[in-house]
Amino acid sequence: MGTRSALGRSWHPPRNRHRGQGLNDTRGGLLDHVTPEAADLLATMIGSGDVMIMQVRSVGAAVNDVAGDATAYPHRTQNFSVLAATVPDRRIHLDKLWSELYPHLNGLYLSFETDTDPARLSDAWPEPALGRLRAIKATYDPDNVFNRNFPIPPAGNTEDEAIAGS
Repeated sequence: MGTRSALGRSWHPPRNRHRGQGLNDTRGGLLDHVTPEAADLLATMIGSGDVMIMQVRSVGAAVNDVAGDATAYPHRTQNFSVLAATVPDRRIHLDKLWSELYPHLNGLYLSFETDTDPARLSDAWPEPALGRLRAIKATYDPDNVFNRNFPIPPAGNTEDEAIAGS
């Protein structure tokens, strides 16, 4: 049953209502080049029915004009960012597909990643970048107050150093 809009037109609610099912599970990585092998794996993900969104973004150009040790973002040679996302009940399938692509990746931009495994820190910040960030963290946040999402353990905490180094 419709209602009248402000313009006097009849309005009917959509039949395909949004149910709030977000794409909570995302995987991200950086590629130096889209090789035939990587392209085949991306095509498999797209065709699987388990990956709801697949993006390949160009990230070279001006990003690569900055030295890798000039900022906290060390990934200055890669040319593409890859993102795959799915709904929670298909995450296990996404993880299997992503594990096949993972050996082709060279780095990670954390804003597109929801896997909070501490091992992802070394993908996002390979040494010496992670060591520099941990030293800064030890100076400005030694109590690790800012510890959400992908926390960087402050330097000097041997238990956290073992996790970060894994």
